[in-house]
Amino acid sequence: MISPAKINFGLKILGKRPDGFHDLESIFLKLNWGDEIYFYPNSTGKITLTSQNEIANNSYSLFEEVSERGDFTKNILFKAYEKAKDLDIEIPGVEVHLVKRIPVGGGLGGGSTNAASLLRFIFSHSHYELSDPLLKVAKAIGSDVPFFLFDEHAHVSGLGDIISPVNIASGFGV
Repeated sequence: MISPAKINFGLKILGKRPDGFHDLESIFLKLNWGDEIYFYPNSTGKITLTSQNEIANNSYSLFEEVSERGDFTKNILFKAYEKAKDLDIEIPGVEVHLVKRIPVGGGLGGGSTNAASLLRFIFSHSHYELSDPLLKVAKAIGSDVPFFLFDEHAHVSGLGDIISPVNIASGFGV
């Protein structure tokens, strides 16, 4: 399945919050391009990763550092899996295969979209749907993760966690 990239259609930083993060306002547009990600449940109670790094620029090495060839415990997929376990629900062990195309640190949401795809997979096996506990976990992982739980383009505000779907006219290539 595609774990889609996003672009910001305008970005307004509204100010710095006491917690060090920024309040923002933007339109996030999902692209018809991104990483390929596949999930295979298992009975180990753990997450594993195999990946193919297709990033063509200098962020190639940044992904390698957090892939299974580096320190996977620093990868957002590992962190998302561990956060999901905090909800005290039974979640499957999972083998993840990732074809990484979205550059690291480019503002396209590469890690966030992968984490949201994992959460959608995990929670499809539980009684949680797109609910407050799931959104709370998503928000704890990263500001863009809640957006990627939804299928639509959106107006986002706050930390990126206040999400309102928007319709975009065809012809924008998204």
